[in-house]
Amino acid sequence: MRRRLFAHPERQRAMPAPDPAVLTKQRALLDRLPRPSRAETEEKLAGLTVPTLVVFGTQDGVISPKLGRVYREKMPNCNYVLVFDAGHEVAAERPEAFSSLVGDFFERREAFIVSQKSSLLNP
Repeated sequence: MRRRLFAHPERQRAMPAPDPAVLTKQRALLDRLPRPSRAETEEKLAGLTVPTLVVFGTQDGVISPKLGRVYREKMPNCNYVLVFDAGHEVAAERPEAFSSLVGDFFERREAFIVSQKSSLLNP
């Protein structure tokens, strides 16, 4: 799983084994939540009009970064950014790039430097 979450799992600190009681509670919660299909989810994206930042790592092993393009196409006010050399856990793997990106997005809103276009962030 670490190989799917991180572009460089060897750089991540070892995590302690999760508490089995916590895992049981999490599974119970997930079982109660509705699971809309991808088509249902994508259909609702067009109704999201708030400024949205979609961030993917170029090495994401959980969800293909190509899905970010789908989000950008369907959401009217979506900004899609790829972070170079990061996996699914962009904030953990590239914290400086992630915080800079999110900070810039919040500060500039409509003037965000990569507005409405896919870009590659490689600070």
